[in-house]
Amino acid sequence: MQRLPYKKLVKSPDTSASIALFRECKMSWKEYPNKTKLCGLNSKYIVKTLGKELCKCSHEFFEDTTTDGRRTEIIKCVLARIGDERHYKVYANKLSDCPRPSDGGKWKSREWLYDLHWYKEVNDIKVTNLRSFIDMLKGSNDSDKLSHYLWTVRLNAEQRKTLDNYHSSGSSAMKTRKVVDQLLNDIIKGQSIYKRTRFNGKSLKDISSEASTLFNRWRMKLKKKLKKKSRAVSPEKILKRHNRLLLQYTYPEKVLSRNHEYLPTRLPLVAEIEWRPKRDEDSIVPYSGYKFDFQKLLVANADLRLMIFKINNKDEIKGLDDYFYKAIKSYTNLADNSQFLFIAFDEETKGLYHAEYPNVRIELPS
Repeated sequence: MQRLPYKKLVKSPDTSASIALFRECKMSWKEYPNKTKLCGLNSKYIVKTLGKELCKCSHEFFEDTTTDGRRTEIIKCVLARIGDERHYKVYANKLSDCPRPSDGGKWKSREWLYDLHWYKEVNDIKVTNLRSFIDMLKGSNDSDKLSHYLWTVRLNAEQRKTLDNYHSSGSSAMKTRKVVDQLLNDIIKGQSIYKRTRFNGKSLKDISSEASTLFNRWRMKLKKKLKKKSRAVSPEKILKRHNRLLLQYTYPEKVLSRNHEYLPTRLPLVAEIEWRPKRDEDSIVPYSGYKFDFQKLLVANADLRLMIFKINNKDEIKGLDDYFYKAIKSYTNLADNSQFLFIAFDEETKGLYHAEYPNVRIELPS
């Protein structure tokens, strides 16, 4: 497909690299399963996995009786599993009925800012000083019975040996960090670590009023066997926070990081899925429905922006292609080399087309 001509690259310290990237990643549409080279690893994996899943023999996605809403659910389920496989957290609505992976993958069934997004956030709890933490675990301190319990009961002989041989550099540090992270994860996701004997006879309320409240709330939920609702706090989540509070009570902030919520560090993917070409509020503008949603992706601060939409035939791609291209080049706040991935479902041929746009700064012709 012919692309818009360009005059020159805007001057930047990395102009030569930008030219190479632009030439290597030609902005053209290909029909799945064409072996087109994609620049981004996530782009490549998404196209391969999503295409493979949707193109399975007799898959309902391509049936004429399948509604657009059901197609959206199918795509979200696949993208949720991909994000989970890559160890990202996933936010999207209508995920409650998605079959979980064999390893029990997790995602949140609610919409945040976009139809779907993957995200990374500040770790719930993390050892910030390995040496001090190991010393506390190994120490025979009567005022710290929890450490003695963790060292003698929750760690096996091989794990204790790894911590005993800890050095701050090399493979030793990596092995030690892995053991410690596993220990914390097992504690947080397990049963309550509170027992009076582990906290020198102190009541749970004296240790942490919040931990005590959470523990009572957890027991009440289990007693009443409340059903999990999409927006209700699960018993598992209550218990996790309870255990985190007890760990943070025992270990000082210089050893163990404090609990943080609502602190995202990056968005590897944001996605918009739209099947209606025109918005009711703006029906005179061609493809206003797709253009409206695409604006959300333009302003997103994410590693990869994914737009999925429907066409009646492949000739419609041309008009949309020009719009996407101009919108990307016109938005001045967009970082160089921002990645866009487009997937179009052809309702006429029941085919899938895809294109990847790396945002190389190119001046549009005057």
